[in-house]
Amino acid sequence: RRRWALAGLAMVLLAWVLSGSRGSWVALSVGLCVFLAVCLTSPRALPRYLGALAGGLALAGLLFWLARERLSEPVGERVRTFERLDQDTSYAIRELMIQKGLKMFRENPLFGAGLDRFKTTSVPLERPPILRYAGQEHFNVKSSHNSYIAVLAETGLAGSVPLGLLLATLALKGLAAATRAARRGDIWPVAAYASFVGMSVHLWVLTGLTGTAPWFIYGLLA
Repeated sequence: RRRWALAGLAMVLLAWVLSGSRGSWVALSVGLCVFLAVCLTSPRALPRYLGALAGGLALAGLLFWLARERLSEPVGERVRTFERLDQDTSYAIRELMIQKGLKMFRENPLFGAGLDRFKTTSVPLERPPILRYAGQEHFNVKSSHNSYIAVLAETGLAGSVPLGLLLATLALKGLAAATRAARRGDIWPVAAYASFVGMSVHLWVLTGLTGTAPWFIYGLLA
């Protein structure tokens, strides 16, 4: 079972790198750091967890090295985009959608514009030069690309405050529960908490709060 688990971990890590999703790279990195930080509270078990992670990374690295001629250039190019985000259209659109969401919130701060109305609501947008290739309406019909901004714009304080309280409760009490679990050698609650943290980071750059997966993780952590 350990060999299969190690192979599965390696495949997940390799798929994570090859996805090319910068948001996924950041989110899973944060999740892994949280996982290891909580495991630090259990000195006896930490070497085993570090050994498993190191083995998965080594195997994923080996697979990547074997296919390096085909994979290194596209992955490297994607990594280099972090150095020039001000010239990145995808990043600029996400920034523009945050601007739109905040303007929608200011127009209806208590109850927002209404559920699922982000893409059907038009507001004046201040586009950066990189997004001058199209008119405002081209961007007004786009997804928010940000789950929290969507909630704020569509439901106002009535929806975003309860969500914020839920997330704060899960973050604080979940950390305490995961720490207690790690100290007694029970690892799955630590993984559930790390998943929650990584997913919460990822939802800042994509619209996914109305799907099943986030609420499954919330329920699992609770």
